[in-house]
Amino acid sequence: MSAAATDLLVSSASHGLAALAFAGFAAVLLIGRNQQGPGLYLVVACLTTAAWCAVVAAASFLGQSRSLPELLLELLRSAAWTAFLYRLLRESATQHGAQLPHLMVAIAGLLFASIATGDAIYQLTDNGLAAGYAIIGRLVVAILALTLIENLARNDWPHTQWSARFMFVGLGGIFAYDLFVYSEALLFRRVNLELYAVRGAVDMITVPLLAVSFARNPSFAVKIHVSRQFVFHTMTLAGTGVYLLLMAIAGYYLRNFGGTWGTLLQVTFFSGALALVFLTLSSGTFRSAVRNFVSANFFNYKYDYRHEWLQFIRLISAQESLLPLHDRVIEALANIVDSPAGALWLLHEDAYVNTASWNAPLYRETGLLDPSLAEWFDGNLQIIDLIDGGSERPAQPDWLTGLPRAWVVVPLMHRHRLLGLLVLALPRAPRRLDDEDQDLLTTVGSQAASYLAEEETARALLDARQLELFNQRFAFVVHDIKNLVSQLSLILSNVERHGDNPEFQRDVIDTVRHSVSRMKGLLEQISQTRRAAPASTVTPVATDLAALIDKDWGDRRLHPSLRVIAPEGPCPVLVDAEALSQVLRHVIQNALEAISDTGRVELRLQNVGKHALLKVIDDGPGMTAEFIRDVLFRPFGTTKKSGYGIGAHQARELIRGMGGRLEVASTVGSGTEITIHLPLAPVDAKLPQVQEA
Repeated sequence: MSAAATDLLVSSASHGLAALAFAGFAAVLLIGRNQQGPGLYLVVACLTTAAWCAVVAAASFLGQSRSLPELLLELLRSAAWTAFLYRLLRESATQHGAQLPHLMVAIAGLLFASIATGDAIYQLTDNGLAAGYAIIGRLVVAILALTLIENLARNDWPHTQWSARFMFVGLGGIFAYDLFVYSEALLFRRVNLELYAVRGAVDMITVPLLAVSFARNPSFAVKIHVSRQFVFHTMTLAGTGVYLLLMAIAGYYLRNFGGTWGTLLQVTFFSGALALVFLTLSSGTFRSAVRNFVSANFFNYKYDYRHEWLQFIRLISAQESLLPLHDRVIEALANIVDSPAGALWLLHEDAYVNTASWNAPLYRETGLLDPSLAEWFDGNLQIIDLIDGGSERPAQPDWLTGLPRAWVVVPLMHRHRLLGLLVLALPRAPRRLDDEDQDLLTTVGSQAASYLAEEETARALLDARQLELFNQRFAFVVHDIKNLVSQLSLILSNVERHGDNPEFQRDVIDTVRHSVSRMKGLLEQISQTRRAAPASTVTPVATDLAALIDKDWGDRRLHPSLRVIAPEGPCPVLVDAEALSQVLRHVIQNALEAISDTGRVELRLQNVGKHALLKVIDDGPGMTAEFIRDVLFRPFGTTKKSGYGIGAHQARELIRGMGGRLEVASTVGSGTEITIHLPLAPVDAKLPQVQEA
């Protein structure tokens, strides 16, 4: 058997089986009463494909070459599938407020009619030029169908991709193989019979894929959102495909008629054409012009508000971005209207300051405040078109129009207060501003103003927090100074009675030395105003609590009313020794001041579990539960005439900083018990030596 006979046999078998498969699937659709919407288009496409496959199978079986009915049915089959895809787009466009121009249908109709005319001329006159045109037309049809399928798959919807992807793969296989067959035919100026013979088998593979899609979505009520990105990519890919096809044809003629230099001219010409495509597609001006064309001719509204709003919020809230907020605000608004540059002027006191610029120089000069400009924006709440704004716009100062190619001024209004102005440069592609631009830019400007106001408030709050930390630190220092003054005052009151006693003199020197050391430390705390941590911040280290108590309060001569009860041996705790000494001075001093001349104060130390308990018990007048709850630990709340009301608050904060807690139990008329819980240090912790004060 010859190769030609084998090809005819393969063609007859593959197309015959494909005809049966498509006819059977069409019957299933008809039995299921899928004759509405996309289902009707699908039935027609399956029937025309089955008819074409049957004609090809019969012609191959009879040994006939490609006839005019076969060519026309093939063209009708491609038109039916293209119409099915177009029907999906049109239905989706109606549901989402978009529109597909009828011009597309007219152009597609002319394309198919011209291809049919070329087939007829070729069959009647054997005109090679008509045959070439018919091949090129079929290539254009394949590119058009693949473009539709590619964009439908790109803009797939989450709730139907489970079923639709099988349909896309099947139809994509049909037209991809057509593109391959006719590209090879255009190159060699004849259709390869071997490739053509298996087209039926390739098309038949689509049937089970369509069946799976039908089983998962019997109504074929495909819900597709036709986005601007979809139309943009469709036009771009279709235009690129047509351009490359024309360039290939031109290169073909250059090679045939270029003589010796034909191949060189063809390669050079096609390389330049490809370079031109890449440069054009990467051009911001070209892409902007295509977007403007799509928005003006394919949709009722110029903007896809959901997309624009999500893109704006995503850019403004991008925490990982290296750009500061002011630059991101400019970029977000500029992207909406395809502006390549912008500058932000914020109001500071009585002048506008250029705080940020995007793709533009930063102006160091400040603009004087013009009250009339702020009043105009507050009353009109609209943008200013610097190019074609009419006579109603207010006079603009020179500093506002200093941006090169300044185009539009967007007010940043927040709660009827003009925070600043945003100036955008002319867009990449020419466009006119209308009411839709006015509404979107003013709304987005107000949203951007709220972000800027939030940042300004956060900065002011941070400054207030720093001032609060300084005030808190200073209040702690004042309280400690008051305690030191009390100690020195006590010494002065005892000088007349014990001034000649050498032991008293030594105690005076030690006390004064300790007071001077404490004052130096307090002055150092005041000077550390740049630290972000409050004064109550401590650094716990392993400390022998028993030795610390004995060093500060073990001398009964200095504190005759105080009794210290502690177990023998060290008691290692994780504390800041200086901070704990400060707390004990406050707590014990308050207890000593609260008791009468015959009263007693006990300082008890004991270990309970993982904590050391330090109790200060006095038999003074006591406190009410309401006073402890509402007044005792409240800053600047005190009942003492010479007090500052910060000691108890400071003591509790210092103990908390060491990982402990401070509890107060008191009964009016019976006294007060203050318990301090401190974490014990590890057993193997090294204890530093406690130096005598």
